[in-house]
Amino acid sequence: MTFLRSCATLLVVLAAACSSTPTTPQDAAADTTVAADTTATDAVGDATPGDQGAPDGPREPSPIFGPCRNNGECVEGLRCLSPSVEGLPGGECTRPCTRDDECLLEPIGGRRAVDGFCGMDSQLRMRRCFRTCENGLDCERDGYTCLQLNAGTLQEVNICIGVCTDASCTDGTVCDHDTGRCRPMGSSPPPGRSLGEVCVPNNRAGATADQFCRSGLCNPESVTSAAGVTTYTGFNGGQCIGRCILPPGFNPGSFWPEMEFPRSNCPMGGICLPSRTSARGDIGTCLDECRTDADCRMSDGFFCRRQITLSSGMTRTWMNGFCTPLDCAAAGRSCPSGFMCNVVTSASGARRGTCIPMLMRPMM
Repeated sequence: MTFLRSCATLLVVLAAACSSTPTTPQDAAADTTVAADTTATDAVGDATPGDQGAPDGPREPSPIFGPCRNNGECVEGLRCLSPSVEGLPGGECTRPCTRDDECLLEPIGGRRAVDGFCGMDSQLRMRRCFRTCENGLDCERDGYTCLQLNAGTLQEVNICIGVCTDASCTDGTVCDHDTGRCRPMGSSPPPGRSLGEVCVPNNRAGATADQFCRSGLCNPESVTSAAGVTTYTGFNGGQCIGRCILPPGFNPGSFWPEMEFPRSNCPMGGICLPSRTSARGDIGTCLDECRTDADCRMSDGFFCRRQITLSSGMTRTWMNGFCTPLDCAAAGRSCPSGFMCNVVTSASGARRGTCIPMLMRPMM
């Protein structure tokens, strides 16, 4: 569809997240700890029983993937990933695993069984159970959405991940919208860069924590192939992005019906746009909001994009937009001082220009 095509130069190009090769936000956590991701006031999906905030007294132990505050609130054999320690919204009961069949949520109360996925959680440095999903609403809990891993491969799988909202952080915690994790009220945020700031991928050798995005998602300045060939992406200096949960309203016709793009549960100063699909509750991408080019890093070749081509072929303009690399081959656009325009012509004859440094910078 045209609206997704126009987002391709916008969103699909949008994230070479924490990797030496370009990836979309869905791929960025192939090891399944999605530390990142982002603001809100949205209560997405139907909450599971006991997920309506922190209760005053004890509650029935939760089955796998259910809410918890401590191990005692999970059925025997499960471990609680709490909002105050591991940062999971509302807490989540899970278990270490070696096989997917160890992660099945058995049917209870007439509900269907839910498959699980045994994957590596890089934050906890262990393999654990994740709930599988077809879309964000499948996760059935506020502060959770559906992330696709290993897209286009035999290992493709969709799993539920936490992307906190204000309402989903319970037990004396608040939502850190940069990381998408809950943290104890009054605690300091972790080190790192915020939405839209310069960055290096989190796996860059020799880099320090304050150069990484707090979200864990960086559109890098350049990518290097297995053959050692470096290509500049146009995201000069890098650009921190994040994850969010789509509110209702995105559609193939008008793309977004209101005059301003939504923040959803992105950090302050961010907007939430579709990453792969556009349904309510699905995973989205947080980008730094702008209203004019001056709101973006113009000296690095970024501009404020407020127009999107709709499926009808018409172009629509919103009051706000997002910062993204400019197309220096477009009429009226040119690279800032210190950059040159590298123009590539596609097989269809379309020309696209990328601003790259005149003096190739050494990789940080």
